[in-house]
Amino acid sequence: MVRQSNGGEYYESPEDNQKTIQAVDTKMRQTQLAHLISVLTTSEKLEWAVGVKEQGNDCYVANDFENAIQKYMDAMVGLDFGSSDEEAALTKERLQIPILNNLAACYIAKGEWRKVVRLCDQSLELEAWNLKALLRRSRG
Repeated sequence: MVRQSNGGEYYESPEDNQKTIQAVDTKMRQTQLAHLISVLTTSEKLEWAVGVKEQGNDCYVANDFENAIQKYMDAMVGLDFGSSDEEAALTKERLQIPILNNLAACYIAKGEWRKVVRLCDQSLELEAWNLKALLRRSRG
């Protein structure tokens, strides 16, 4: 939150400053990852991203939700739907929907319900009867 002091100067609270730093760090990391994997084929990107998603799963199991969220967001960089319907369907099934559902689970643990609802809605747009998304959205 940006606040105004009596002297008319603006400053950010330490919490807001930390969030801003984290957002910039995430953006920079994702830009670097995108550059690094740009030379990979669609199937190689999928395998890379699935591996990063699995690292996120390990963090989630360890109740390290911040790092799980970071890994899931990093894995999203590998979303490459390829040039065929088969490649697109495989990417959606193995990566996109599971990451959305896993992110929702992290945000449930953190009590960030608006994010839970938004992520579950995105998952349900891709697969209307996705049980995990339906259950997690009902909690939000």
